[in-house]
Amino acid sequence: TTPAQSVDKYFQEYCYVVDSYDEAFELFARLKSGPSNYDLERARAGADYVQQNHTWKHRLNDIARIIGV
Repeated sequence: TTPAQSVDKYFQEYCYVVDSYDEAFELFARLKSGPSNYDLERARAGADYVQQNHTWKHRLNDIARIIGV
């Protein structure tokens, strides 16, 4: 992904952050032959993190709590 405060705050350990064309080119060149075990573990951990913390259900519960419903 590209840099963003939300990525830094919530997803940094699960995403590859690229700041330039060269970084993106190198990453895609490496991934072209398939993800490594580390890449797959990182992706799984990220998916689990999102499922546990960042679904629509979580956001709707946040809104309900904030407006007192």
